[in-house]
Amino acid sequence: MSRGRVVILEDDDWVVWLLETGLREHGYDVTTAEEALEGFRQVCQIEPDCIVCDITLPDFDGYWVAQQVRVASAKVAATPLLFLGPMDDEAAALKGLQVGADALVTKPFRMEEVIAQVDALVEMAKRLQKTRASISQRPMPPAHALTGNIEEMSIVTVLTILEMERRSGELKLTSGSLAATIELQSGYASGGTLKGEKKDLVTILRQVLSWKTGVVSFSVGPDVPAPERRRTIAGMLVEAVLPKGNPGRPPEAKRV
Repeated sequence: MSRGRVVILEDDDWVVWLLETGLREHGYDVTTAEEALEGFRQVCQIEPDCIVCDITLPDFDGYWVAQQVRVASAKVAATPLLFLGPMDDEAAALKGLQVGADALVTKPFRMEEVIAQVDALVEMAKRLQKTRASISQRPMPPAHALTGNIEEMSIVTVLTILEMERRSGELKLTSGSLAATIELQSGYASGGTLKGEKKDLVTILRQVLSWKTGVVSFSVGPDVPAPERRRTIAGMLVEAVLPKGNPGRPPEAKRV
């Protein structure tokens, strides 16, 4: 039984052979492409369970691929994406996560590491899909598309769902006397407040991610275009959990 479908975007023949052989032997159905444009076309056609993409490709780079994937159809946009990138290039790693990648493995890599990351991302996507289905089946107040307790519904999961579904509206979070809001435009966070004052979104996220109890609710707003300055929620979440003033190495995989 197949573990799932993987599309590999890589132009190095040896690396392609290594990835394809390793993932096939592990139980995945694999499709490969040497260029970004052709690879993106394969992704849209196949709708895989995971994408493995080199940052450096002949026509467009991996960042372009990530951006195209995240604004594609809902099913494609939700596909986990694993970047392959140069060793010790932390700026490239952080940029990859900011444009929508879920994890990065540096070259040269061990095949076991790639397989473990693909497995983790595929399982993450399955859990998120179940969570989305569970949330959609709950009875909601008319004014809200989503509501619940922070201890039962993680803030990361809620934000990820809103980003994937390209929602517009206001996310409200409260914990005791503390309150925060995050405005969303077509799945992109465009602004927010903390304790009634406008704050940088990463600052807001750093605060609310520390809350263990409270209430989260999302009020649906009219459909509006994405803001001109687009920063993915996934990228801001990564920045929020890193030490201030030190980008460090991004986490190996986004967890839900």
